[in-house]
Amino acid sequence: MHTFLNQIIAAKGYKSYLEIGVDDPKNTFNHIRVDRKTGVDPYEDSTQCHAWNETNRKAFINQIVPTATFYQLTSDDFFKYLDERKAKVSFDLIYIDGLHLEEQVDKDIANALRFVSPHGMIVLDDVPPANEYEEKTPPDPGQPWRGTVWRSFAKLRMESDDMFWEFNKHGLYTIKSIFKSIILPHRQQTPAYRNADFPNPVLSFEFLKAYEDELLNNISQDEFFKIIGE
Repeated sequence: MHTFLNQIIAAKGYKSYLEIGVDDPKNTFNHIRVDRKTGVDPYEDSTQCHAWNETNRKAFINQIVPTATFYQLTSDDFFKYLDERKAKVSFDLIYIDGLHLEEQVDKDIANALRFVSPHGMIVLDDVPPANEYEEKTPPDPGQPWRGTVWRSFAKLRMESDDMFWEFNKHGLYTIKSIFKSIILPHRQQTPAYRNADFPNPVLSFEFLKAYEDELLNNISQDEFFKIIGE
């Protein structure tokens, strides 16, 4: 993932980065090459997808590069912190990889849209589940979990009249597939796939598989970088 994010940063000349859901900083966060880097993760023991303990939680925090700014908070509390201090801060690239539940991702996107820079970008990870078991909440122990992130993105495609330009990129990273969606909030070239196009849509796994290309606007990595370079 960090390779893809660094490609975006280099292509757009971005200077600031926010990561929601750092987890192991050696996976992505520490590898991001940008002037101003901020990470947010509560490292709570009671999450739905991790079994953090006191030892590995402290180890992850201690491994975060010292040049970065880190907040041991939930994303809700982090954005509340910014609001309470009337912080005039924005981020060029915001990477959302926190709790993989529709309700939380809805909030993370809404907050990210308030703090993304005018020419910035929001990246969602773990978007469409490969099978219905990856959507299961809570996940089975030790099993991959994408949760219901895709529903938040699909709703933007179906319901929003704001200026969004959304992309979904499929690719390979090491030996596992990664799926991510891109939100460019200040351009409008790809028309929304309207809610009215469906009779009483239900955001189920079956619905996703029937309309995935339309809902998520799948394009290739080459297409994506060509478009953001225009």
